Amino acid sequence: MDLNLCLKVLDAEQIRQADQFTIKNEPIHSIDLMERASEEFVKWFTAQFSVDSPVVIFCGTGNNGGDGLVICRLLNDAGYMVSLFCVGDPDSGSRDFKINYDYIQNYDIPQTVIEQDNFPELTTGTIIIDAIFGSGLSRPVVGLIADLINHLNEQPCAFRVAVDIASGLGCNERFEEGAIMLATHTVSFQVPKLSLLLPDNEKQSGQLVIKSIGLVEEYIQSLSSSFYYSTEDFIKSFIRSRGKFSHKGTAGKNLLVAGGLGKMGAAVLASKACLRSGAGLLTVHVPSCG
Repeated sequence: MDLNLCLKVLDAEQIRQADQFTIKNEPIHSIDLMERASEEFVKWFTAQFSVDSPVVIFCGTGNNGGDGLVICRLLNDAGYMVSLFCVGDPDSGSRDFKINYDYIQNYDIPQTVIEQDNFPELTTGTIIIDAIFGSGLSRPVVGLIADLINHLNEQPCAFRVAVDIASGLGCNERFEEGAIMLATHTVSFQVPKLSLLLPDNEKQSGQLVIKSIGLVEEYIQSLSSSFYYSTEDFIKSFIRSRGKFSHKGTAGKNLLVAGGLGKMGAAVLASKACLRSGAGLLTVHVPSCG
């Protein structure tokens, strides 16, 4: 079993360390890494959603919001009808956010700074892109931004796509209080976040997509984790090729003990699954009533 073929599930601090190691050792400027991540998001997005769909992007003032600004610009360049809502004071944003915010002023894109009385009413065909908070969130979302998130969750939009993680959802935990975006899709970068894999967060994570942004893989492998995310390559590593003259006796022999009075369906399902997995010879031990 080669766990190196899996993706490690890392916490927020480990992800930050991997970012900083890549920035220092690739080397690459942090704003260029932001551009790379946003390009990967846009490649996926344009393959999923029609250019005819109006897109509304909500950006916080941190680096997740900076991703949202780049995504906004790239989707505009791709011909999408985009509108931008800034959640918070743009002048107090992170360095890379402010650079991208200044840059996007050169574009003819409708922009609004969110206040309590200007939450937008959205139509069914609108796609929300959530770039308010990223995986570094360490406390519940309350106040104005919580009101906004709750408002957006009530809108009739068919799709809410989270950038890296749904706003309000912690990287490793779900906060007991506070608002959380209900995401139909989450495009997470480089590695999955634990909270995205927990059943209690299904409505906040939706369909999970993992996109590599080129963080230094050797460094990621050096980090410790108790959790791994299975990949197609990992599953394929268990599949053995069969020889030209293979037969049922050389392709694995299995004994399945299953079933009971009124429960023979379980034995049938398990038997079919075992055979479908590639077992050569299967013996099923069932009670006489079956």
